Amino acid sequence: MALRTRCVEQSRRRRQLCTCLVAVFAVALLGTSPVDAAPTAWNVSLVPWNVPGPSQPALASVACPSPGVCFAVGERSANSHSAPLVESRGANGWRPTVLTAPGSEGGLLAGIACPSRTECIAVGLAGESYVSSGTTPLIERYDGKRWLATTLPASKPESFSAIACASKSHCLAIGAQMTGTPQSPTFTGIADTWNGSRWTPSAAVPKNEGIAEHLACPTTTWCVAIGGSFAFQLSGGVWKASKLQGAAYGITCPRVGRCFAVGSTSNGSYAVWMLSSNKWSRQRVPGAGAGNYGALSAVSCVSVQRCTAVGTNSPGCGPCYNDTGVAMSLSAGRWTVADLPYPAEDPTMQESAIACTSATTCVAVGSGQWGLSDPGSEYPYGYVVAAVLQLSGTTWTVPPLPTVIGPGDAWFSGVSCAAGAPCVAVGDYQDQQFVVKPLVASDSTSGWSAEPLALPSGVTSATLNGVSCVPSLCVAVGSDDSHGVPLIEEMATSGWTSVTAPMPSGISFATLAGVSCTSTTSCVAVGSGNTSVGTELVVLTMQGKTWSAAIAPAPAGSANAYGLTGVACTSSTSCVAVGGYQPTPPTQWGALVETLSGGVWHPSTTPSIAGDLIPELSSVGCFDSAHCFAPGNAYVRQSSSLAAAPFADVGPSPWTTSALASPPGARVGLAGAACTSATTCLAVGDEVTTASQSSLVETGSSGAWSSDVLPAPAGTVGSSLAGISCATSSLCTAVGEGTAIYNDVPEVATYNGLGA
Repeated sequence: MALRTRCVEQSRRRRQLCTCLVAVFAVALLGTSPVDAAPTAWNVSLVPWNVPGPSQPALASVACPSPGVCFAVGERSANSHSAPLVESRGANGWRPTVLTAPGSEGGLLAGIACPSRTECIAVGLAGESYVSSGTTPLIERYDGKRWLATTLPASKPESFSAIACASKSHCLAIGAQMTGTPQSPTFTGIADTWNGSRWTPSAAVPKNEGIAEHLACPTTTWCVAIGGSFAFQLSGGVWKASKLQGAAYGITCPRVGRCFAVGSTSNGSYAVWMLSSNKWSRQRVPGAGAGNYGALSAVSCVSVQRCTAVGTNSPGCGPCYNDTGVAMSLSAGRWTVADLPYPAEDPTMQESAIACTSATTCVAVGSGQWGLSDPGSEYPYGYVVAAVLQLSGTTWTVPPLPTVIGPGDAWFSGVSCAAGAPCVAVGDYQDQQFVVKPLVASDSTSGWSAEPLALPSGVTSATLNGVSCVPSLCVAVGSDDSHGVPLIEEMATSGWTSVTAPMPSGISFATLAGVSCTSTTSCVAVGSGNTSVGTELVVLTMQGKTWSAAIAPAPAGSANAYGLTGVACTSSTSCVAVGGYQPTPPTQWGALVETLSGGVWHPSTTPSIAGDLIPELSSVGCFDSAHCFAPGNAYVRQSSSLAAAPFADVGPSPWTTSALASPPGARVGLAGAACTSATTCLAVGDEVTTASQSSLVETGSSGAWSSDVLPAPAGTVGSSLAGISCATSSLCTAVGEGTAIYNDVPEVATYNGLGA
């Protein structure tokens, strides 16, 4: 994982739970005021990338029209955008199908009903969000061979949440209609009827304090829906609402007049309600009561005496992220409980639906979290995976699901351009199993080309964070994530070759963030390493053809360090590395500078920034040993997130710090730096507003700074830059990623004429 800045780091992990919270870089670092941004002269493009990437599938509903034949529906999500997903089970196991929502960039399916094994109707929404002015109801029909999609005309945003079919010619779909604004929405119920040839809006819809979300219809004239703490009974064309003590999440009706709903009590314990003689009553179930946390999420009955419900058990507390699966069976009027066999890597799986074709044959579907970190950590995140559980006899099993192929997903982290030679960019890509692997690219007369870098023997996951090129040699650095050791790749005349990287003594885990080479025999790479007591400043040096490892000294009074995030060398004996550290006592963090002179690294700090901030320098660029520039960001904790204010240092004699102002409504992350002369430097990153994320280039010349907000590359909805390199005083190349609808794509921005 790259160490440029924390927001860039999370950007490369799919930007799920971290937004780059920093402000626009628009104040002169050398004492003059900013100038207005001019129309950009940068040429922005994407590097073709066609290797399939990951997706995050989740299942919401399931129907099994006959034993061994099931259809589960949900969504395939990639880069926060969705597509309707169907998982079908037949004689050869499960098979995924990703559908297209007509006239929409995305969509999802929330409910399915199958009157026969060759007739199914699935419903949901076409659009990107329930709270969106562009959503319309989505209907997908299966005719035994293929799925055909359609949307219903709607004057206002609507979405379906459930469907039930009493016969092939009678189905009822329920959902919600949104009024108001996406920022302050109000939802009212909707109901539409299918007669075998067309859909008709129903005049009768469930109306009460809740919105119906789940539905069961044992006949064409009698249905029961649930939503929140309400149950809605349809009889004689009229809906009647009843209040449940708790929250209901699943419903089934084995016959008219008899239904079972499942969910949780107001105290967060299991709950089962039974409808009999038009009255709802709570049933006695195992484990229910004060101090026992859990919820039942779905139920299916093959008769009034044989039912199966599934849910989760949260031992000790509710939201503890240690949920285990639980199943309950009703037989002869008594509920019994059993554990579900969730895979060890999916501790938070949640079933959404269950379908049973007999008392001992059921399929439950839902979703889980893979790779979820400690929810109390600074950046908790995980990947969503589809979940399927099958009951056969008395045994629950977890069948294998085929991989749902996603679009290509790749991004650049660093670039190096030597005069008279092609530029080389490095980064990472994600394969279909969410494994991050290294990516390399270069430009030529025919344009840029990118390709996966072969992993060294025994390495299963690796990242590249920085690259430096001199004539006849390129060195890329990062980490071997599968072993927790630094990764070094060298490219000479024979292509890329992995080099065994030394580990400093006492370091248990290390990664490299940046590298700078001044000749084919002299390079310096920097990063961080973990020990039993904290983080150390790792420096790897190549002299001749041999790499050696050392720990750079921390500033006097340092309690801990972030690590080193960037390095720039102007000769084999003169380098500047930057990062962050924590003083003693650990009340405030500071920006860190390490200077190599006389063969020795000398630590120093830059002037402090007012406020309770956590500053860190993200990169450094040097024109010569006397003129360097280091952009950074200063973070301040706000509950579980980090807000930030940008700053920068100019040095090294002496280093001066400027806290940078920002216009309202814009936030910027700075990730890369380069200097083309003693008075001209550039910083790259991204600008985030409420409406967009755009690549940003800040250019400082003779003390005056200007901003270039670059247009999004064709086919993308946003972009960001992570690194920059200038081959000459008038030719610079920046790299990063463009965010497409379903994936991230490597981005390149070039500017010829900077010094003109």
